[in-house]
Amino acid sequence: MLMTTNDKKTHWQNVYNEKKPEETSWFQEFPMGSLDYIQKAMSELSEPPSVIDVGSGASQLLDSLVAIGIKRITALDIAAGGLRASKARLGELGENIKWVVSDVTQWHPDKQYDLWHDRAVYHFLTRDEDRQKYMKTLKAATRRGSFVIISGFAIDGPIECSGLPVRRLTPAILDKDMGPAFERLAESKETHITPWGAEQSFQYCLYERVER
Repeated sequence: MLMTTNDKKTHWQNVYNEKKPEETSWFQEFPMGSLDYIQKAMSELSEPPSVIDVGSGASQLLDSLVAIGIKRITALDIAAGGLRASKARLGELGENIKWVVSDVTQWHPDKQYDLWHDRAVYHFLTRDEDRQKYMKTLKAATRRGSFVIISGFAIDGPIECSGLPVRRLTPAILDKDMGPAFERLAESKETHITPWGAEQSFQYCLYERVER
């Protein structure tokens, strides 16, 4: 069944209505995989970066970004519920974060970022058309010298998440999707442990935009 943007928004809003953030399968108290790559990218930048966290939801990553001194942060998610949870949790610490409720495949960024981070949005795009829209948004939101972190279920990971099918990822798959405008700098796998103890294999890749 083809899900519209409204269908997807309703699905994810229901998830946040029915579960606390720490009850979702993707919950991480300390998002070390993402932070490792963010710090790798930051080491290549001369100034503190502007960062967008795609599919941010109620992720604890925002807390970590604030803690390491990143002041220009945009948090984007299709469901308002996850962003509300993060906003409430952070309180005054999140007052400089820009909160955007949108489907990334339909979003039109009004600026370019030094660092694009996506943990577990891209693997939900099982249709070529949606992946092409995502890449169009990604290119509009970055410039040459920007860094991109994408992670999702690895080839030996689950075939679905939250009742939806996923497209499992390898570095080669992501390289082809990203195209010649991006160069892969690093890749690794991480075993994520869900709140109920299940293991999920994640693939991480770090890219630099090398072409306009």
